[in-house]
Amino acid sequence: RDGYLAAERADDVKEQSTFKADESRIYMLRGDYKSAVASAEEALKKALWSRDEALKVGAYGTLARALIFAGDLPRAKENALAGRDLALERDIPSQLVAFQVDLSDIERQSGDLVDALARLREAGDALAIVGNEERIKQVLTKSGELLATLDSWEALTDTALLATAVLPALEPSDRSNVCSFMVLSTLNRIKKAGWQESRDGLWRLRTELQDAVAGRPGPVPEQAQFLLDLLEACHDYAKGNQAAALAIMQRLDSLSAGGFQLVNFLAHAANA
Repeated sequence: RDGYLAAERADDVKEQSTFKADESRIYMLRGDYKSAVASAEEALKKALWSRDEALKVGAYGTLARALIFAGDLPRAKENALAGRDLALERDIPSQLVAFQVDLSDIERQSGDLVDALARLREAGDALAIVGNEERIKQVLTKSGELLATLDSWEALTDTALLATAVLPALEPSDRSNVCSFMVLSTLNRIKKAGWQESRDGLWRLRTELQDAVAGRPGPVPEQAQFLLDLLEACHDYAKGNQAAALAIMQRLDSLSAGGFQLVNFLAHAANA
């Protein structure tokens, strides 16, 4: 408050906005969400007057989070979308990721889990640019929780698109963990749905993932290629082309030192 008063005396609108945003965050920590919203609204008003684009983006984020805590989800979404669009326009990847995560939380609290997962998927490329491994793991954890609840081919596709987008920003061991999670999630989905019912889902998943991977600069991460090859083999098997599927699975088992027992997976499927 002393800082804010000093900024008022200096007629420094940018600093006034910054101090009001700080005040809002303090109120959030205290659990006084009504006051947090009021301070965040004042911070945004000052930021808009300042014509400082980065300050505006941050102020939208502070207000969106205060509104989430206050339970005003419609207004939280409105401000998060405004901030997200401005972050996209000004090419600020870190803020873009923050808004997409906020929007996912809003959709999740509103009961729209499909859109909640879609928001995380949309953050994938920006998340890879930011390269914060801890942040990436947090977002992947959220997506995994949503996948487990939704348990659908569409959710698996969104999760795979997010996972392959962030692979280049991860350490090798973490890349392997992400790949393992996607492989096991795919096999479990097939087990639940059955081969015939999985055919269309596998085709859509492989097509969307292939297009996304091909559209990104740089070499294809080996873990992404492994997943694409697995999807090709599974789709071949679902179509009845067992020989082609077996050949790919044998090669993948060799690459993974038999870690997934993919040939055995096909053998059990043939006996089922």
